[in-house]
Amino acid sequence: MNHVITRILILLKIISITPLLVITLFTFIDVFARYVFNSPILGSSEVIQYFMAMAVFSTLPMVTYNKEHISVTLMESINNKFLYIVRYLFVDFAVLLSFILISYVMYKQGLTYYSNGTSTLFRGLPLGYLCFFMSFFSLLSAASVFLKGLLFYLNKYDSVGGGEC
Repeated sequence: MNHVITRILILLKIISITPLLVITLFTFIDVFARYVFNSPILGSSEVIQYFMAMAVFSTLPMVTYNKEHISVTLMESINNKFLYIVRYLFVDFAVLLSFILISYVMYKQGLTYYSNGTSTLFRGLPLGYLCFFMSFFSLLSAASVFLKGLLFYLNKYDSVGGGEC
């Protein structure tokens, strides 16, 4: 199982590197064109925003699985194993529901954008596909929360990434 998870995480890393690479190259070319030729790329901020959304949502499943989110450590010092398990399951269940809700809302928004042909103002980048992309990766994030919770349960409530019990 760990072998499969490792391969999936590597694939997610490759997918998440792509938008960052596009942003970096696009910014470099834009700055170069602006200072050398005095002619920036028109609509560059739109393209960067588009790929930034892709970068954020494509890294979300990895960050979620590895529990690398910013977290409040107020309740991290719980030494009681029962309270630790309750806190872990409650927080993960809330996060799971949140990701499912985000995925659903983004999917519905994507359907609306796709059917209306909505795109960005200047470059005409299709927003429907971006919403579908964000919906898919939100759903993958929900799956990673579920998988992490399942591993937590199967390991008899040992610490599964982040925090000690």
